[in-house]
Amino acid sequence: LLPILGACGAGTIDGDTSQQKVPVSDQPATEPPVATVPPIVSTQTILAEAGAFLGNVALGKDHPGYYGNGFAQNFWIPGDGIAFDLQAPSAGQYDITIRYMNARGDSRTLTGQINHAVAAQIAFPHLADWNTWAEITQTVTLAEGNNNFSLVLGAADTGSINVNQIRVTSSAESRRVKTPKPTLTPTPAP
Repeated sequence: LLPILGACGAGTIDGDTSQQKVPVSDQPATEPPVATVPPIVSTQTILAEAGAFLGNVALGKDHPGYYGNGFAQNFWIPGDGIAFDLQAPSAGQYDITIRYMNARGDSRTLTGQINHAVAAQIAFPHLADWNTWAEITQTVTLAEGNNNFSLVLGAADTGSINVNQIRVTSSAESRRVKTPKPTLTPTPAP
């Protein structure tokens, strides 16, 4: 007899393959293993020229290194801003990464709004010069479906930055998927 090992346990097979005998355990099946599917990630990138300009904000092209056809500039007085329409596949937490330029000598601020409600005052750190772009990320809560994200100069903000694009990323919770229980069928006796 030759020893065998397999998914059903140990058993034997005699030299004659027509006479295979594999014992079947009478132990109850254990709970099936649980596999974790990686998070579903969706990313939406929106260039400044696709946003709606508010107040004095206009499309600028006088600094190199921007993506698309230009960047939003002239965040000078309260009400100046840019608004972006977003699609959220489900309600939850999302990261909005803002590509910006700020060489004013200090950190500058704008107010982030979700669906026209204030979400947070966002600080844009000082950069080396007006040819340097950087990114910052703000976590927000979005409703499922259509949403509006705006960067607006509020009364307490300092503005005077440039915005090139936003990138919205969501990460859904991992889903648990159970593998089906195997069905054990005894080999009929010859």
